[in-house]
Amino acid sequence: AFLNAHRISELDLSRVSLAVASACNSHRGHFNYLDNTSLGVPQDGTAGLSLAFLRAGLPHAVVTLWAIDDEASCVLVQLLYKHLHKGGVTAPFPPLHVSRSLRRAVLDLWTWAAVRGKNFRDDPFYWAGFVVY
Repeated sequence: AFLNAHRISELDLSRVSLAVASACNSHRGHFNYLDNTSLGVPQDGTAGLSLAFLRAGLPHAVVTLWAIDDEASCVLVQLLYKHLHKGGVTAPFPPLHVSRSLRRAVLDLWTWAAVRGKNFRDDPFYWAGFVVY
């Protein structure tokens, strides 16, 4: 079965601390979260995976806003998990911890890229598409 935003929103993920959807455009997507068609009312509203995860009970979701570079995404997600658990922090994560971890991961990504002769810092395409909800 295909897992889409509508199916995610119907799950009980209240015991899950974080979802990371690092695929291209994972914030986008359309599902009707006010489905009133059975009442003869047109469907109203669209949202992507971020809202679906939050509706399913997750306190945090990391998603992407656009088509992202595969290499940068792979490294950034690894660095994100490193920072999430740095210092022995475990789930559930304190408020702002996910955002701070993503920020630290971005800074480390810039260093990682610079060592390899790449300039990710000056081009937000490589890192700014990741957001925390």
